[in-house]
Amino acid sequence: MPEMKPSEAVRTGRRLLEGMSGVELFRDFQWVEDINGWQLHYRITLEDSSEFVPRTTDWYVLIEESYPWGYIRFHPAKKDGLIHTFPHQWYNSEGKEEFPFRAGFLCLDTSIHAIGRHGYDREPYTAHERLRWHMERAVEWLHDAIQNKLMRPGDPYELPQFFHYPAMQMVGFSEDATSFSKWASIPEDCGLVKFSQCGEDPDIYVVRSFQSLQGAELIRSSWGSAISLFKEPMLGIWIRLPYVPVLPPWQAPLTWAELNTACLQQGVSIFDRINSCAEPVRDGQQHLALFGFPIPRIVDESPSQIYWKAALLPVLSWKKNSTGFRTTQGGYLERDRTQVFVSDQPILWLTTENWHQKEISTRGRLPDVMTSKHVLLIGAGAVGSVLAEMLVRGGVERLTIIDEDLLEEGNLVRHTLHMGDTKRPKAQALMERLNFVSPHAKVEAIVKNFPPDDSEDAERVRSADIVIDTTANDGLLHHLHAFPWGGLKLFCSFSFGMKAQKLYCYAASGDTFPMEDYRNQINPHIAADKDAFERSGEEMPMEGTGCWHRLFPARIDDIWLLTPVAVKFLEQMAALSPAKPVLSVYEQVNGSNGLEGIRRTCP
Repeated sequence: MPEMKPSEAVRTGRRLLEGMSGVELFRDFQWVEDINGWQLHYRITLEDSSEFVPRTTDWYVLIEESYPWGYIRFHPAKKDGLIHTFPHQWYNSEGKEEFPFRAGFLCLDTSIHAIGRHGYDREPYTAHERLRWHMERAVEWLHDAIQNKLMRPGDPYELPQFFHYPAMQMVGFSEDATSFSKWASIPEDCGLVKFSQCGEDPDIYVVRSFQSLQGAELIRSSWGSAISLFKEPMLGIWIRLPYVPVLPPWQAPLTWAELNTACLQQGVSIFDRINSCAEPVRDGQQHLALFGFPIPRIVDESPSQIYWKAALLPVLSWKKNSTGFRTTQGGYLERDRTQVFVSDQPILWLTTENWHQKEISTRGRLPDVMTSKHVLLIGAGAVGSVLAEMLVRGGVERLTIIDEDLLEEGNLVRHTLHMGDTKRPKAQALMERLNFVSPHAKVEAIVKNFPPDDSEDAERVRSADIVIDTTANDGLLHHLHAFPWGGLKLFCSFSFGMKAQKLYCYAASGDTFPMEDYRNQINPHIAADKDAFERSGEEMPMEGTGCWHRLFPARIDDIWLLTPVAVKFLEQMAALSPAKPVLSVYEQVNGSNGLEGIRRTCP
């Protein structure tokens, strides 16, 4: 293999560190094959020190070969480096034996306030700036670590990094400020918990309910339709702690002995607590344990949520494995202490996530004025399927779909369903798909034409707050108008022009759908669209041979381009609750260079 030489870019970055106060280069570039990059050995000397941060520390800076791109990582040296784990740092283990540095690299490329308050919180990507930017942040990170200011008031709260073992299960729970208030009124600090296996996946579980030691249900987690149908095959235990269990300054426990040490700092013996609720799970099997603690959203604010961390318990002592010990609670506890939870026994922490709707929708969520409503969708065709997907992914939980049609193979060119759903009722198949889109989705299907002829189905329809028609069926308008809705609704109708170049959005508030107003407003647009299509000389597409029929022409990309506009329109109308009916027409704008955008042409 040819000798590797640092590029001019990375040498430029290193030269810009020369002369930095308190920063001394110990050893220049060394190529590290395992990381496909370079390592530099530096010493950083500060004016102050603390219990966990000496005045002088050694560091290995790892730089990917593609610099100024790729990663830059600051690792404590095994000799004369940091040995503890701090906030905004990877777990600081010894790391691989062949490396001279520990595993706990610093989190410097985040926009945290603690090391971004001087205006250099946006990372530069030039050769002469990027490495120095990281070094400046590393020096300031150390200053803040000495002063115990890595987590400052106003920063988002950060949990310690619990070391997860690979190929282990994952557990989802649901907690928010409302459930936090419920927990505040519950005196029990441990008990039993029921889990459900997530569908067919044997390694994903969701928390269904928390129970007292006597089996009384204390809190039942709120989930959508899919999870509510899952079985409850697993029993575990839960333990509530006053605070997050950490070893100073901010290391999550790795062993059961470390966990007990962290809990004893809070006045809790974790072994006594486990023993007090372990009897139902002393059966020779492994069970899950949840350790809960209150956390705030923002550093220095009051706690607002219980956070649960799951671990796989070792097989506890029971009557068939307790030879030499009394088969009593005291005997089991003694054996657990001496043979099960031995001092170096690692904790098998599981990936644990809060699946509450507000937590999982932080990437993007529709406003409460929509997500809190019961939505009725009439029509499960191409437009309806795309619109329904966007609504459920946007946080709408209660959605009822009514449609009698079966899915045909030809529908698949622009529908969200797949071949396995062919010849199935569209509404039913779409309901099943959407209930697995979100753990909180409560999608129902009515496999009938509107209006339903069953009193129970009619009541389900009547309970909707928002009624959406995507059928583009003139005959349906009469039924929308004549149906006894029994109260104020927001009615919306969405339909496309030829080839889905235009989108017609109509909305009205009232206790009935204003059929005549809708026709009077939209018919001129439909007629003009049809005339333009006929003048173009194009023919309507046809499907099948022999007894064929004409089909509405529209490609999937055009439908998916304009359907988000329908969501925006719906969002606006839900907020306004319009006093008068509204018709808005949107169309694609195409120029010599292709698509230029979407514009509203009416009003």
